[in-house]
Amino acid sequence: MKPASPKTEVSTLLPLPVRRWIAARLAGTSHAEPVQMKEAAILKVDRIGDFVLALGALRLLVRHYGEDRCVLLVSDKVEKLAAAEFPRTERLVLPDDSNSVLRVWWPLRRRHGPYLDRTGFKTLVNLRHWPTPYHRLILSWIKTRQIHSLSSTPMRGENPLATARALAPDYPPVSVGLLSRELLGHQRVVSAALNRPVTVAEIWPRFESIKPEVGDYLLVCPFGSASIRDYPEAQLASALHESLTHTDCRVVFSGTTSQRPALERLAARVGAPRTELRTDDTVVGFVQRVADARAVFTAESAAAHISTALDKPAVILLGGGHAGMFGPWGEGRRQYWLTNPLSCFGCDWRCIHPEALCLTQIPSARIASALRAALSAG
Repeated sequence: MKPASPKTEVSTLLPLPVRRWIAARLAGTSHAEPVQMKEAAILKVDRIGDFVLALGALRLLVRHYGEDRCVLLVSDKVEKLAAAEFPRTERLVLPDDSNSVLRVWWPLRRRHGPYLDRTGFKTLVNLRHWPTPYHRLILSWIKTRQIHSLSSTPMRGENPLATARALAPDYPPVSVGLLSRELLGHQRVVSAALNRPVTVAEIWPRFESIKPEVGDYLLVCPFGSASIRDYPEAQLASALHESLTHTDCRVVFSGTTSQRPALERLAARVGAPRTELRTDDTVVGFVQRVADARAVFTAESAAAHISTALDKPAVILLGGGHAGMFGPWGEGRRQYWLTNPLSCFGCDWRCIHPEALCLTQIPSARIASALRAALSAG
């Protein structure tokens, strides 16, 4: 089974040479001196789960440079959450990623160019460790004296701010202890920015605007960002049914609007007496829903990172595509990261098997056992 191809808009996705030419024309700011100088620009233009993983690093940086003296560059997917967690810090909101020149790149340059042309930063801290051409374009618009950014394979020799001083530790090759490679990366780049060793506790992801409660429901978020990351429906229904047999726990199935038919089908197969479907949560509402749950069952998705940051009892199904990079982390607390270890881990979801055996071969009985433990812990 191959990963699903990302959706593109044919009308706006121009050939690569044309996009490169336009990117070169759009890159860089004007040569005029900045009208205002701020302490730091902190870039984390990313999806929800990646933003949650960076909460500790972002909070440490914001407090170091001054809440009102820096700017957070974040994605539109996390805008409301960023506002709740960092209410006193200026935010520049951008799409999380795009290949579209006409509908995204050009309008963004017209919209934010005047601000970035008149604003300079003493420091730029880049927490988007694997930048796409779009992210490198955004980086090129920022006037800065120095950069703190990890060195990763796509970045080597492609520093978008060649005139600035770049301080670039290597991306961690392996996870260590409770930290995934991504969290270790945050630790390294923040240590470089603060010019001192940063402890695990200092960059540990945590929420300040939302506090966990002990709820009366199991929150089920069964689907990942692509179908290859999903556990087989029949096995999943069996595991959920078995774990809920001797409990009166309510079950809330959650996902996107497009996933609603699959959620309804799964809920019917599980046959729990009290079920609810939610596909309309805002990002802040969804974090609150996780916080209010008794326990969480989820694929490798934003819910996994939100649950761990809140230290909610959780069962997380982890595939091998990015094993060790974003998860597991926090292992040994109240989260159970389940996988089927294979020698092909780290495939970037370019699966060599007929199906993702790292997920499909996790025994449903093992999932049911972990779910019972998580519900008991809740």
